[in-house]
Formats: sequence, C-alpha cells, structure tokens
Amino acid sequence: YETYTQPLWDWALDLLANPLLAPHFVWDVQCVFKHNGTEFEHLYNEPWTGDQWWDVQVCKFCFNIQLHN
Repeated sequence: YETYTQPLWDWALDLLANPLLAPHFVWDVQCVFKHNGTEFEHLYNEPWTGDQWWDVQVCKFCFNIQLHN
C-alpha cells in the first residue's frame, strides 16, 4: 500500500489559511439547550458544547480577569 503523510502542523495551518474553511471553525464554547416540553435540557451535539470545553475556556477567562484587575 502507498501512504502519504504531511506534518500535522502544516496541515492545520493550511486549513486555517483557507478562506473557504476558516469561517466555519468554532473557537468559542457554546451552551446549547433544548426545551423538551417541560424543561430545558443541555444538548451535546458538537465538541464545543461539552462541559470540559466550557470549564477550560470559562475558567481561563475568569483567571485572566483576575490577573488584570
């Protein structure tokens, strides 16, 4: 079998430099909720809707605010 490789960093930079793809990248965490008829449920449908991503990004943001005050 023939295989082709490309350094991961170069591949990521190529993706980010592509003007057709760049607008579709999600950088910020999102909390998505859906009403099931009686209450709201947290909807997990993409990596950036997960609790761990939220914890990392929000805690980092809060830490930065504390440093700058």
